Amino acid sequence: MSVKKYSHPRMDASENVFLRRALEHVRAKTYDIQFPEYKGRRLVPIDNEVHPGAEVVSFDTYEQVGSAEMTADYANDGPAVDTFASSETGKIFGMTAHYSYNLQEVRAGMMAGGRSLPDRKASVAKRAIEQKMDEILLLGDDDYGLKGLFKLSGTSSYTTPNGAGGDTEFETKTADEILLDLNGVANSIVEGTKEVHVPDTLVLPLSSFNYIRDTRMGDGIGDTILQYFLRNNPHISAVENSFRLESNAGWTGKRMVCYKRSADMLQGVIPQEFEQLPPEARGMRTVTIVHARAGGIQLYYPKSVAYADEI
Repeated sequence: MSVKKYSHPRMDASENVFLRRALEHVRAKTYDIQFPEYKGRRLVPIDNEVHPGAEVVSFDTYEQVGSAEMTADYANDGPAVDTFASSETGKIFGMTAHYSYNLQEVRAGMMAGGRSLPDRKASVAKRAIEQKMDEILLLGDDDYGLKGLFKLSGTSSYTTPNGAGGDTEFETKTADEILLDLNGVANSIVEGTKEVHVPDTLVLPLSSFNYIRDTRMGDGIGDTILQYFLRNNPHISAVENSFRLESNAGWTGKRMVCYKRSADMLQGVIPQEFEQLPPEARGMRTVTIVHARAGGIQLYYPKSVAYADEI
């Protein structure tokens, strides 16, 4: 298949050369742009091993059953232990955007002494792709059947109790009552799986995270609630935050998420990272299409994740 070379019928030779060199600079610079504020890639281990041409990806979820028992004479084989696996298939979809430069922008760059075309348009295009990727990793996409970290199914759960004030929200509770919730969601995984799964990460809504970060324990303890929790909980080593947990149609109130941040437990499928296609001449514009492909979250051990709502 031949690739269409980018040129413009209204440009002279020098303008075409300038456009080609300017676009090469813009495209190269775009790949260097990083967006650390998007947290999906930090909260979810990424799987880039699926082929970009794949339309679906299959994986297994596991449930471990059975235990050993003591024996005196080795006369029998002991109880059976097994791992029940169920196969799941997830679809992979693309996401796309584009940016363009018109004839006048090219000639204005040449008039300014060969100044390169502004790379802001390309930066915005990459940001749009990364923002959508972040949304997929954390919330999934119901229309396309993609799962996100914050809306998985078959997981563990913790029912947030009312505090002395009669409500479940952190802002209405005492420091001890909040600690009960923070420890409770982690313990729901450890106790529910008999220590088969032990979480290491807790993700809170941004407002709830700010509250426990800024509120002191009291009673002569100088630590904030967050500092005290991290110092004393034996399992959780990191408390993160996300504005995406503030509210969503998938749950009631604010949601708290607890899980083990490991590729053995779950992964985000990204078969195709951000890519720019060859520029195309369209009328008086030169258009560059960008795209990526995503398959949502693969959750191998559903009980390794727990949710607590209405915090």
